[in-house]
Amino acid sequence: MSKNNAAAKLYRLTLVSVIAASFMFHLAILWESRGKIAAGYGDFIIFYTGAQIINDGKAKELFKVGTQNAYQAKFEVPQLEWPLPFNHAPYELFLFLPLAHFSYPMAHAIWSGMNLLLLAFVLQWLLSYVHSPHNLFIGASVLAWFPTMEALRLGQDSILSAALLLAVFAALKRQHDGWAGFFLALGLYKPQLVLPMVGVFLVARRWRSLIVFGVTGVVLATISLFLLSWAYAHAEASYLAPSEFTAFLWASLLGYLVFSEHVGLATIAGAALIIGGCVIAARSAPKPALEREVVP
Repeated sequence: MSKNNAAAKLYRLTLVSVIAASFMFHLAILWESRGKIAAGYGDFIIFYTGAQIINDGKAKELFKVGTQNAYQAKFEVPQLEWPLPFNHAPYELFLFLPLAHFSYPMAHAIWSGMNLLLLAFVLQWLLSYVHSPHNLFIGASVLAWFPTMEALRLGQDSILSAALLLAVFAALKRQHDGWAGFFLALGLYKPQLVLPMVGVFLVARRWRSLIVFGVTGVVLATISLFLLSWAYAHAEASYLAPSEFTAFLWASLLGYLVFSEHVGLATIAGAALIIGGCVIAARSAPKPALEREVVP
């Protein structure tokens, strides 16, 4: 028994040491990267400049490569000779519209602070369902985890996505199916995370969740497609075409729900050929030379 206790203590000490070392390592990277973060390195630049474009009254040019290039050119980041594209659903930018009025470093700091608060809420929700005596250990592990620290350093929206998925889980646990559908629809800016959950709702026959998800999704899609229709009049179609590929998914889903139609192998093969051909063409086509616009 004493040997088991000694082994358990050594195991816990090793885990604590690894977590502490990982946390300090990531803090060192964060401190070393502070200059690059302020200069515009990372994913946050697409949200910041996208919100600036809308705040400047140029929403119809949101998906125009030249406009994005011009706004990102202000940061003089060497790797951005070709702009880091904003290709998310436009409604996501509503969160960033107020932040675009601050300087970039301040906006990044505010967004990071919001993510830390969101992470605290996520841990609080999650630990209430885990019922573990090692809550402090779990919280420290999440904070020292590489994806968590990278999401904070790069200004990504991954923590927001995780919070929405956890909100769906919490709503389902409390039998609030409508709220589950609502929170799930808010995450449609990353359909690869959301659509598998829609399949779960179908299998579980959570009809209220599906209805609320559909209604909320239609509202968000209307907002996004309104901006997208403007974009098609001003931007390169090849740049916007990938957003249209989700039509295959929505057509299949609505066809099953409304008309009880099942997707056949021929349809799947045809969709794969179309998408694959577009991807190959987009990668092989030479990139046009872009003129940088001067943003007043």
